[in-house]
Amino acid sequence: MAWKRFGLVFAAMLVAAATPALPTTSVTPVANAAPTKPVAAAKPATAAVQEAPAPVPAAVGAAVAAGPQWQVSVLPRPDGVPDDARAMLGGADGHGGYAGVVFGKGVNMTLTTWTVDGAVMHDAPDGYDTPSVYGESDDDTILLQEHSTDAAGALKIFTFDGADYNLVPIGSYGQYDDVRATVIGPRGDLAGYVSKSGDAMNPVPLYWPAPNQQPTELKGALPHSTPKAVDDDGTVLMEDLIDGPYLLKDGVVTKLALPPGASSTTPVALRHGVVVGYAEVSGSPQLAGVLWKSPDAPQLPDKATTLLAVTSFGMSVGVDGTQPAVWSGTREVAQLSLPDGYTDSEVRFIDEDGTVGGMVAVGPISEPENYHGGWPAVWRMQSQG
Repeated sequence: MAWKRFGLVFAAMLVAAATPALPTTSVTPVANAAPTKPVAAAKPATAAVQEAPAPVPAAVGAAVAAGPQWQVSVLPRPDGVPDDARAMLGGADGHGGYAGVVFGKGVNMTLTTWTVDGAVMHDAPDGYDTPSVYGESDDDTILLQEHSTDAAGALKIFTFDGADYNLVPIGSYGQYDDVRATVIGPRGDLAGYVSKSGDAMNPVPLYWPAPNQQPTELKGALPHSTPKAVDDDGTVLMEDLIDGPYLLKDGVVTKLALPPGASSTTPVALRHGVVVGYAEVSGSPQLAGVLWKSPDAPQLPDKATTLLAVTSFGMSVGVDGTQPAVWSGTREVAQLSLPDGYTDSEVRFIDEDGTVGGMVAVGPISEPENYHGGWPAVWRMQSQG
């Protein structure tokens, strides 16, 4: 039963990542929800969107100037976990800590955290199993979902602070009864959606100011939108396949300009006003990674086919064709090598010191039977100078 639920949870995560076009919906109003405000045209950052990017840390700037390289290391296995167990990495705290789920033959799916002190597995809350990690805040609060172990298999939203699980309140929305929190910001605020059970194609975006507060309907969200990320000032990055990607802050929409020739654009990550993602561009057989340091000025970093995470100062990680790589602004500064004995990798996070977090595997990491799992690894930046 647990493995079946894990497969369903993973499939739901892939659907959420794809973010299909959605028709306009209505929902029982949330108390004190503000009316939708006018859409702002794409323009430089205003009071609704913080200034971007942040200054480059001195140590990072010196390393980039001297010619950086990234040294890969595989993160440790918890005691008693066999070598053939796998993990799916789902969160990073921005300063060396990671969170994910370990699973495999003889290993129940278990929330696991990695820090400089090693790896620790955390038992699920009583009556629940099959965790899915959706992110981690700067203070190490992990957002996850668990299923009840009874026949109903009900899904609940939790946060985990390293010691205790805390149930996230979900509110009440009439016929809209399927609530999901899918992203957590650096300061711990959440975003997600509510939909009718069995009708995930019609969600309404929600926002939690803090994990212990009731959610409200996300003020100013356009139809067809889903949250992709939350910034350190509460700005929410939204994906909308009809109206295009945008930033949402205090009910004000700031559209992200599309690259020339882009037929569709997928925003992925947001940090201190800097956005990364990827686009389909006319005449190109490959996707193109996109960087927004300003909402009205999309840039196409050299050789990037996807960009997946970004720092506050505009260093990003993504893929160059099939090879994971790091960019400083629009310049590719390094490709990321594999550790000995591994044949595939997937990058997901980048810390403010340039450390990259992801997964490595023997064999294709994206095989369905692997549930997109490998084993966590980090690439740490070092200067060649």
